[in-house]
Amino acid sequence: MGEAKRRRKAFETGLITSPYNNESTNKKSEQVELLKDLEEFATISRLEQKIQKQKFESLCESLERITEKTPVEVIALELFKMSLMDKNDVNSFNRSPFLSNIEKTRKLGEELNQAGGLDLMRAVGTMVPAYDQRELDYAWNGIGGWLA
Repeated sequence: MGEAKRRRKAFETGLITSPYNNESTNKKSEQVELLKDLEEFATISRLEQKIQKQKFESLCESLERITEKTPVEVIALELFKMSLMDKNDVNSFNRSPFLSNIEKTRKLGEELNQAGGLDLMRAVGTMVPAYDQRELDYAWNGIGGWLA
């Protein structure tokens, strides 16, 4: 491709702009700034998720060390382990810690419902990492008034 064609293509894609068209220049620079902001947000979001996962792993380790667990602690720990055992990235479409094992997840939800009703289910459900809570909502839908 010749130099003139490269410059024209760069101009058309917004890599360079005409010095005579300030509106186009401003619009392109706004778009570039927006893309930079979105990229920064995605990076921060991934970092926050990594930190949340590390805190969550620490919580699970602490629960594991408790020798005499209440039935609710046993159920919570089981749900936490299910979340941790899913090795897919937290942003992956393949991530499915609860729906991939729906029978066990629903059984644990029913046990929580019997032990303390919807309030206890909510309390344990909110301890699950945020990136897996929506899936838990779907898995527990219809148990003791739980609505996804």
